[in-house]
Amino acid sequence: MRNHKHLIILMAAILSVGLAVSVASAQTPYQSLLMGVLEGLKADTPWGIVDVTGAHDLWLVGAALFVDVRSSEDYEAEHIPGAILVTLETLPENLDKLPEDKGTLIVTYCKTGWRADLGMMTLRLLGYANVKGFDGSIVAWIEAGYPTTKGSTP
Repeated sequence: MRNHKHLIILMAAILSVGLAVSVASAQTPYQSLLMGVLEGLKADTPWGIVDVTGAHDLWLVGAALFVDVRSSEDYEAEHIPGAILVTLETLPENLDKLPEDKGTLIVTYCKTGWRADLGMMTLRLLGYANVKGFDGSIVAWIEAGYPTTKGSTP
C-alpha cells in the first residue's frame, strides 16, 4: 500500500510542476509527456472519457459506481446522488470503499476533470479494469441540468 501512496504523490508532483511551469511559459517536455500519458489512458478502451450525457445514462441505469475525488467540503456542497467520496489524495488508503471486483465500471469525477483523470490513472495502476471519467465533470453535469444533492457521505 505504501508504494501506491508514493506513486500518487509522484504523479501529483509531476502534474503540479507541469502546471506551474505552463502558466509561466510554453508547454514543457514534461507536461507534454504527462498529457500524452493521460490522453493514452483516455483512448485505451475500456478506459476513457464519455460525454456528460453518457455519464448520466450510466448513472440513470445504475451501471457504474460514481467516485467523487474532490475534497469533502466540495462533496458536501454538491455531488452526484449515490456517488461515494474518495478524495484523490486518499485513494490508495480507501480501496475498501471500492468494489472487490476490479472489473466493475467506475466513473471518476471532480470539478472539471483534472483530478478525475488522475483518479482514473491511479485506479488503473491499482488493477481496476473499467474506469471512465466524463467531459467537464460535475461542472458539465450541473450545466446539463442533471440532479445533484448536498450533504456528507452516509
